[in-house]
Amino acid sequence: MDNKEMTDLQQELLKAIPYLKGWTKQNDHYDKLSNFIYNTTNFVDIIEKSNLNKLPISYVCHRWYNYHTSKVTEKIFEKYGCIREKNLKHKEIDIYFKQIPYDIKLTVLPLKYKGNTDFKNKKGRDDLIIWYYKNQSQEGRKHLANRLFVVCKSKNNNYEDSLKLKCNFILIEKAVFEFIKYYSNRQLNTVSFVHEGKIKIVYSDIIIVEN
Repeated sequence: MDNKEMTDLQQELLKAIPYLKGWTKQNDHYDKLSNFIYNTTNFVDIIEKSNLNKLPISYVCHRWYNYHTSKVTEKIFEKYGCIREKNLKHKEIDIYFKQIPYDIKLTVLPLKYKGNTDFKNKKGRDDLIIWYYKNQSQEGRKHLANRLFVVCKSKNNNYEDSLKLKCNFILIEKAVFEFIKYYSNRQLNTVSFVHEGKIKIVYSDIIIVEN
């Protein structure tokens, strides 16, 4: 996907932003009826098919936005040498970086981290990583396997502006490139935390995307 294709997709995805306010609980029935999100990058199609199937537009827009932003982000990792997991339905692995399997999680900075946390510091990064593991969704891809968190953070720490960064693929690509370059001759980051009374050690890291 070249820069023009990424920019064109970004412009379509941004049209969904007004419908992404608030959290929507996963619904199997809605998911089954909205599988058309995988096959279109056109916002008008999303609205028309949502209405045709009598689905909440907000719910469908959440799925559509998250799916396409995540898939493009995964392709960016592949562009810079990461290996794609062959089983596209694997719930814990998207790519391999330096032979280590990772799930890629594209997300926004939590409200509690709006302060002056230094994400260039290992302690700051690891603290946020542990928060993500302990506060992740109870549905879908919940797991304690290796993860790379691509975290969108707007300058003004505004949630909607951070959400928009999830489809700013030019900035995401820049951040991923710098991450890959940084670790080309360094050991990958590991994090340890306690889960159900046992110490869990994972390969995990934070990639900050900011404007």
